[in-house]
Amino acid sequence: MFYKFSSLNNRLAPSTQMAAYSPQGLTPYMGDSGPITYSSKTVKLSSTVENVVPAAGRGLASSATGAASGGVAGGANVALVPDAPGYKKVMELQKLFCRDDGKLVWMKRGGRDMGGYYASMALMMGGLGYAFYIIYKMSVPKKEN
Repeated sequence: MFYKFSSLNNRLAPSTQMAAYSPQGLTPYMGDSGPITYSSKTVKLSSTVENVVPAAGRGLASSATGAASGGVAGGANVALVPDAPGYKKVMELQKLFCRDDGKLVWMKRGGRDMGGYYASMALMMGGLGYAFYIIYKMSVPKKEN
C-alpha cells in the first residue's frame, strides 16, 4: 500500500503508487509552450527604435542589447508587436514613465496621478488615526460610577 501527504487534513492518506512517487509541485518537463501569442488579431514587425523600448530603459547592459531585444546583426532592434490601440497606449505610458526627467513615478502624469496619491495618503492617515483612537479607547476603559 502507498501513502502520500494530504495538505487538506495534514495527514498521510492512502494513494496510488504513481501519486505517492509524484510529489506536488514536481511535474515532468512537457517541452516548450510554443510561440508567443497576442490577444490582438494583427501583429506587425517593428524595426524602428520608437516602437521598441531601448535596452538601457529596461536596465540591461548595452552589450546585451542585440540578444535581449531580438536584435539582428548591425545593432538594429527588431520586434514583433501587436498592432492594437491599447498596446500603443501602453507603449506611450511606458516611454513616459521611463523618461528621466527627475520626477517620481506618481508625479509623471500630473494631477491625475498626484490626486490619487494624495487621496490614498489621506485615507491611510485617517485609518491610522482611527486605529490609534480604537487602541486608546480599549486601553483606557470608561470609569464606572
